[in-house]
Amino acid sequence: MSDDVDHIGTFTGPEIEQALSLPDRTFEMLKREGNALPQVTKPARGRLARYRFPALSRLNLARKLAPLAGGVVPAARIASAIGPELEARYGSTPYGFTQMQHDALRANICLDAARGPDGEFCHYRLSELLWRAGKLDETRPRTGDFVLTIIDSDLVASGNWDGLGYALRSRKKPFPVLPMLRFNRDGRAIQIEDMAAPEKEAYFCDRLERADTILQINLGLSLRRALVEIIRMREASA
Repeated sequence: MSDDVDHIGTFTGPEIEQALSLPDRTFEMLKREGNALPQVTKPARGRLARYRFPALSRLNLARKLAPLAGGVVPAARIASAIGPELEARYGSTPYGFTQMQHDALRANICLDAARGPDGEFCHYRLSELLWRAGKLDETRPRTGDFVLTIIDSDLVASGNWDGLGYALRSRKKPFPVLPMLRFNRDGRAIQIEDMAAPEKEAYFCDRLERADTILQINLGLSLRRALVEIIRMREASA
């Protein structure tokens, strides 16, 4: 493993598996099925492979979709298909990261301490700084959380916890939901439809009102919980 790898801002497979409550050997299973996650480096003698934050984010999505998709492997196929679209629209951190930066500024936390060796903001470092200052709440949703809504068989990216909550309460006024991401039951065929037009927003709200089943996945909240779990794991092993 290269000496310039950022050991703080990257994660091992066991860390990700434990933080997301994944079954043992999940990474190996995903690799066998052709859903390998990006690695910082390959494993070497006595050292585990490390993964960047997008791998944690993508696998978190797969884990949350697994009960609906029939397991982690088909869910990982869905996550791999819709992940690039979500990341293109929201970046690799669709979980309220910008709001966390604002939290740090309001708490007078020096953001320079949240930068990695490359000078970019590090998701883990910022999360740890806020958590130690008592400013990271992993127990409840918050403004800016990225939320997926599953209406019957359609997967919808809403991107905003407050906007989704309003739509669920009122069932009337359209709100920007951006893409609708449709997938079949085995996750092999993914079709992406942009829902930014007013008539499509109205269609979404009509679907919401007529839906037999409405499920929500708060990726922001679940990622905060995963990061806090990794912080606690590292603290316990220090």
